[in-house]
Amino acid sequence: IGIDHSVLSSTDQSVLLSVTGVSLECTLRWEYRWTIFRGRGSGYGRLDPESSASVRMDFASEDYALRPPTDVTVTQCEPRLEIGEMKFDGDGVGIVGGIIDLFEGLLRGTVEAELEKLMCDELRGLGDEAMDKLLDRIDGMLEGYVEPAEDGSGSAALEKESAAAVPVNGDGERVYLDFSRLDEYAG
Repeated sequence: IGIDHSVLSSTDQSVLLSVTGVSLECTLRWEYRWTIFRGRGSGYGRLDPESSASVRMDFASEDYALRPPTDVTVTQCEPRLEIGEMKFDGDGVGIVGGIIDLFEGLLRGTVEAELEKLMCDELRGLGDEAMDKLLDRIDGMLEGYVEPAEDGSGSAALEKESAAAVPVNGDGERVYLDFSRLDEYAG
């Protein structure tokens, strides 16, 4: 998982979330009817471990120096889902399931495209509705704890974060959390 954060302005920030090794297994049920013929069965599909996705979310605030964000928008959604395996079973003797298995390679592209579209639609809906509600709720909960700055210039919501001393590694890069030394942070 990779996370890239960019400050676009005093009111807008962007976060790019990149995930590799997306894992998903789905079970399915299929059915067909054609004239007097009909059949049904089940099956499954698995994503290839090389599947990945990247999603960019833009967060907006009245002013980040004074207030937390209250709006999030999914501005980029780029899934790269690759189906590793699809299997179709059923219809009694398994003839139709076997025929579908023969042509499953032709179905992969269609199923991958539909999964990618569904993923992005769900993420955009999450950003537009659920995340906005969550940010508004958090903003409301923090409101009582945000005190005016001592000089009377308004809120100092991020005063402590701005003044925090972040340790640096041997290369001079900031280290917020060193995952290779978690035993120093946990009991």
